[in-house]
Amino acid sequence: MDFFNTIHPLRTFPSITYRRLMKPVVGVITAALLIAGPLSAVAGSPTAPPRTLSYPTHPRATVGRYTISLQPDRDVRGEAAVLDLVVRPTDAQRGDNLLEPAGHWHGLQPFTFAARDFGRGATTSAYGRERLIPITGTSDAVRITVLKSELGPEASWTGGALRLDVAVLSRTAKGR
Repeated sequence: MDFFNTIHPLRTFPSITYRRLMKPVVGVITAALLIAGPLSAVAGSPTAPPRTLSYPTHPRATVGRYTISLQPDRDVRGEAAVLDLVVRPTDAQRGDNLLEPAGHWHGLQPFTFAARDFGRGATTSAYGRERLIPITGTSDAVRITVLKSELGPEASWTGGALRLDVAVLSRTAKGR
């Protein structure tokens, strides 16, 4: 398996067209990481105490000036196959998820918790147990730690559980 097939662990894409399309994207991502540096180096201190989100019992919380929730995407059987972590300002009931990248995107994202990706636990999932995601249009980032991942009988979140520790970090916060 080569690099272009490992960037999407749930499927393999042997197509030469896919590889040709992905090479510029991988180059842009690599360049952005080299320019910006790792997020752990630019993220600062928490703006509010971390909160725990649990699906299905407590899928929503307010952390600082953001409302953060886990929203299920259901498959054709009605099972919660994917949970999306959605971040919005507390004063916005609707609108875009501030974790979504700009432009056209597809595939597994850091804010996506696909049940089948957690089949062997959080540490072996595509993004691992801890994730740090920038919040679009702000100097903030969300730090997510998977505390528990238990799949239901159909390898979905239905009948299972996902528990996350969520904190909002600010690069501009000093001494907080």
